[in-house]
Amino acid sequence: MYELDNELKQTGKNIFTTGTINENGDFIFERKMELVSQFVELEISGFFYNEVTGKISSSPITLNALADVSVKDKVNVNIITHLVYKRIKNLVSDGLSFSDAQKQAHKELLNVFHITKEVKNSDDISLTDGTEDAAVLLAISAVLLYDKSEGKFSEYIANLSNDFATDGVISDSTLVEQIHTGQKNVYSIQVMENLKSYFLEREKIIEIENIRKFIDSNVDGELDDTDAKFENIPNNVIIEDNFFVNEDDYKQALTAPYPKIRSYFENILVLDAVRCKLIDHNENIDSRNSILDNAWSLAYQAIHPLNSIIEHSADVSQFDTKPYLSTSKVLRALIYLDMVQHWGDVPFITKQLPIEEAMYISRTNKDEIFNALLTDLNESFPYLKEEPQHDQIFVSKDLANALIGAIYLERKDYNAAATYFEKITDKNKPSPLSNAVYTDINNTEAIFALLYSENENYQPFQIFSQYLKKGNLHPIYRNTGIYLNYAESLAAANRSSELLALLNQIRVAGNMDPLQELPSKPEYEIADLWKKFIGKDYGYFALLKRLGIAVEVLGIESYQQLYPIPNNELALNPNLSQNPRY
Repeated sequence: MYELDNELKQTGKNIFTTGTINENGDFIFERKMELVSQFVELEISGFFYNEVTGKISSSPITLNALADVSVKDKVNVNIITHLVYKRIKNLVSDGLSFSDAQKQAHKELLNVFHITKEVKNSDDISLTDGTEDAAVLLAISAVLLYDKSEGKFSEYIANLSNDFATDGVISDSTLVEQIHTGQKNVYSIQVMENLKSYFLEREKIIEIENIRKFIDSNVDGELDDTDAKFENIPNNVIIEDNFFVNEDDYKQALTAPYPKIRSYFENILVLDAVRCKLIDHNENIDSRNSILDNAWSLAYQAIHPLNSIIEHSADVSQFDTKPYLSTSKVLRALIYLDMVQHWGDVPFITKQLPIEEAMYISRTNKDEIFNALLTDLNESFPYLKEEPQHDQIFVSKDLANALIGAIYLERKDYNAAATYFEKITDKNKPSPLSNAVYTDINNTEAIFALLYSENENYQPFQIFSQYLKKGNLHPIYRNTGIYLNYAESLAAANRSSELLALLNQIRVAGNMDPLQELPSKPEYEIADLWKKFIGKDYGYFALLKRLGIAVEVLGIESYQQLYPIPNNELALNPNLSQNPRY
């Protein structure tokens, strides 16, 4: 930090140096500072998180800011402070006061991006504020960062700052064209998700207002409703029609959604563990919860490539696409079933749609969703694997049977549910549980598991890793759960003798004494066995809700059996409605 005189020139007398104190970029000057005037210039250098690429920069950059510290003790340094600081100096040298120069420079810069909204001084804005001013900052940052290495970015913003300093406009056509390229191509949804994920991994939950309304996406010189609704998806996000040519293409396409599915369930597992009080982590599950927001977004990011495979599966004659089609339908059913269990009715998207159309789909009745999923699952059976293989390519018939049984449970068709669970239990016997389910890729307990390869460069969601992750595999559907689902269906169908025999089969496998008679309320026995043998892994919240004891056991309100629709989704999609009481 450099001391400045009243003309914003460095005095050369006092220079104060410090470093950041955390990964949020916070800094503090510890020593008492006696300054000649109230004006200072801050210069920061270092690596930074690139919200466009979602990665830490490979080289450092330098940013500057001017501030009047007589009226504040906190200053932010960001891309806007850097772009305006030379312009402010020029305006002060022309006779304007610092305050007036600041206001004029900010207004001029926002005009460059066709932003008419009045914002605070940029040194009062942080990306993590959760305000529209923060969204303006993020929008400008993302547009300028688009498609640039750190070296190019440093050079670019230096040229912008110098050009802008002269007269408050950008005159260089090359610089203007690069702004237009960023406006037309930056994928703002991913930018917002990247930034939220960065801070979430560092246990800081932030809100982000919609940045798209501050990006002139069609470069017509005006921000309007078209820009707020328009989204440019980069080529590496969308699967092009001409991609599906050979079997390698299909295999590549089918592996693409697995990381999103894994991340989705990591977030869901954390939310359920919090709601069910299975972990000691304080998390308010409301409509502004960023874990909830991430889960919703990840679900549709996973569904998108699955829809593409399903749509293209009939286009190829050189090889049999049915295994890829069938696994895609099962994985899509896996996600939609879980979404319905947690949110109730959700937008049901089963084909590739233009983003401006897909983003305005309203909630679909869950019975309609279940009917479609049952059709997909039944059609898929002949082309699925006989046994589960945790290789993150094709799924098994057991998973399809488990999903159909779960759907029938949700629909209260208990005898039908029992039929499908019995198909799995007939060929498997409960075996004593061990940690092998989390480490042995050939274990017979897991039916569908999240895979964490030792060879990949992936960091799971931090709260998930802290409280829930146990090994290289994390089971979502497992045989013990199927036995308990089967027991659940037998109890609801009043098939008491079969239920008692099944519960004792599970208890003996778990080294527990058999029951002499069926409890008067077997739902509590089923819930206790689930908590004992499966616990935090997956499915306890849905089980308690189906058994009708979630409110009592968890001490929650009835409406809390569904999660709220994320606020960000409601803001983007006017056709969505919120769940009751949220």
